[in-house]
Amino acid sequence: ASLREVSLLEHYRRFTMGMVDMRSVAYFAALLLMALALHIAVVQRKTQRGFARRWAVGGVIVGIVLAMGGGYLPVRWDWTYEGQFTLSPASEQLITNLPAPLTITVYDSRTNPDIPQASRITARRLHDVLREIASLNTAKVTVREVNPDLNVTDELAAQEAGVAEQPLGDSGQGFYLAVVVEMDGRRALIPAVEPSRLPYLEFDLMSVVAEVQKLERKSIAVLSVPNLKLASLQPTWLQELEGYYNVTYVLPGKPEIPVDTDVLVVMMAPYLPQESLYAIDQYVLAGGRVMLLMDPYVRTGPTQEVKVPDRNADAFAMDHPAD
Repeated sequence: ASLREVSLLEHYRRFTMGMVDMRSVAYFAALLLMALALHIAVVQRKTQRGFARRWAVGGVIVGIVLAMGGGYLPVRWDWTYEGQFTLSPASEQLITNLPAPLTITVYDSRTNPDIPQASRITARRLHDVLREIASLNTAKVTVREVNPDLNVTDELAAQEAGVAEQPLGDSGQGFYLAVVVEMDGRRALIPAVEPSRLPYLEFDLMSVVAEVQKLERKSIAVLSVPNLKLASLQPTWLQELEGYYNVTYVLPGKPEIPVDTDVLVVMMAPYLPQESLYAIDQYVLAGGRVMLLMDPYVRTGPTQEVKVPDRNADAFAMDHPAD
């Protein structure tokens, strides 16, 4: 991390992404000051040798102090659209309210010259996010950066933790880019941080942080007209929820909502029989929580009854969950 802080390209990259970081501002100000001091020293070296020497030495010293001091200025402005490089309030709350010390280990084969450019960009973004996470709770968050390619022991530790080696074409070689999160003896990980998950990087990181804080999974029951047990009908976000919650799928009719359900999700249900409404009513009266997903304008939900005439339109229309 310290080598990146003295890299001209690293500081320039932050500006190109739309971030104004005071560390980068101090870095370029130090370069400018040192260059100016050396210029004055060269111009005046013939007439005032002692004065020129003091200018050169003093300018270099002040520039170094400014550059080093800038590293302790965690002030940053995110000028990107929708704050792409700023953690959401929910993520900040999760990190600041950690119940115990959290250790985040990043396995990154950064010295491998054959790593694809897309993976390098993903790695840089990963390190940026982790630095921001660590700055939110310096007392409880520890970030470790490990290069498994430099030490056999570290590589074995990565493999033992469940880290996956990503292939490098057809060469038979691979590289590592993964995150392991630990708290109170519990462990969760992202076995391979892939470029395709870059837009969801914050979500993936916060998911594993939340996972190590939970002693047991919460239970979700999903009530819908289509049978969402079928993977072909499941929305992508619902498939991801199965990795973090115990999900039970309930069909209309006479639904049996499990008694240990923490949240009942009602979705893609344009019509429900009286038995289903009664079951929901009894669940709510017993203190249960319900999340209703309703959108009268969506026209893309899957259905098993696409050939049933639409009751709300003319004879040529087809039934659809949005109706």
